[in-house]
Amino acid sequence: MPTKKSSSPDVISSLRSVVPGIFDTAQRSGTGHRKHAVSLYKLQSQCHDADTEKLTGEDAFNKEFIRNLNKILGIKKREASAEKIVKLVATFVQVSYEKDMQALAKNKPVNSSDADDVFSTHQEDEVDTASSRFVELLIRYLLQGFQAKEKLTRLRCCQIVAMSVTSLGEIDEELYFELVKRLSERIRDKEAAIRVHAAIALSKLQSGEDSDGGEVTEALLGLMQNDPSAEVRRAVLLNIAKSPKTLPYVLERARDVDATNRKCLFLKVMPPIDYRLLSIEDRERLLAAGVNDRDAAVKRACVRMIGESWLTFANQNLLELTSSLDVVDSPAANKVLQALFAAYPEIPENLQFDQELWESLTPEMAFIIRSTL
Repeated sequence: MPTKKSSSPDVISSLRSVVPGIFDTAQRSGTGHRKHAVSLYKLQSQCHDADTEKLTGEDAFNKEFIRNLNKILGIKKREASAEKIVKLVATFVQVSYEKDMQALAKNKPVNSSDADDVFSTHQEDEVDTASSRFVELLIRYLLQGFQAKEKLTRLRCCQIVAMSVTSLGEIDEELYFELVKRLSERIRDKEAAIRVHAAIALSKLQSGEDSDGGEVTEALLGLMQNDPSAEVRRAVLLNIAKSPKTLPYVLERARDVDATNRKCLFLKVMPPIDYRLLSIEDRERLLAAGVNDRDAAVKRACVRMIGESWLTFANQNLLELTSSLDVVDSPAANKVLQALFAAYPEIPENLQFDQELWESLTPEMAFIIRSTL
């Protein structure tokens, strides 16, 4: 038998018990955050529907959500329950954005104060809903925490923004610039953990034009080069938009003093990038740094990049890959092939040297043959 739908006043009056209940359940479990976020979205919609003119229900939901969020803003960094609430908030922002976009795609009014407004802004890919208004309120509230004296509050606020920023959708231009400004201040915070989250969030705010040399990119590049914390440099390395402007600075991390950062470069950052986008000189320097690295894990990461990424871009054609290197003058080329053959013995085993090859021998092919001996 279907349950009776709660009346509007009942929904609003129950906020003080329902919202804390959702938060409490979420902080006790490592899974199910999306289900809890959907429950919050439905509750938000019901509160909005309770008073679409004065928005008192919507306002009541927002205040109760913030009241519960405040409870974890000062909790220590590694506290599991706080981390789960951070994830819940970020998931709620994501679900809200997805639901609004789904409604717009179907050309249906969502939980906005004026259905006609939804249709009018549809042409501009913008939306004004209870969800979008809440997200803007949330971001502005968290920005206040960026300047808190308590470092844990600054940390949590930056962390939530970093996890939520990709789900913001279209935001007010003034809010965007305020967000960039405040994050740019936090990447100079004395606490490395705060700089990490600020850098991640700032990286996600890069526009196509900015990634080719705007202020955000310049700030991130300076951070990646000069920050004393390996974790901060790594955060930028992994998240900064890769472009002709930023790639030379990314390649510099092959000489990072931190072995984990060097390993990340070869294992996570470079594999998706077609090696043909690099100059021969850049390829040489990158491979030389990798195969000559004093850390065995970094060496293995470099060889894995060659065997699983670069060979794939070369259509599994070893000759094509070798031709992209300066095998005549490169001191690292021989080490590269030797390391590749040692890690992937099936490569030299499957090589075939027929008569036609000997009759039209190239320096690259001769180099491969010599490396198999």
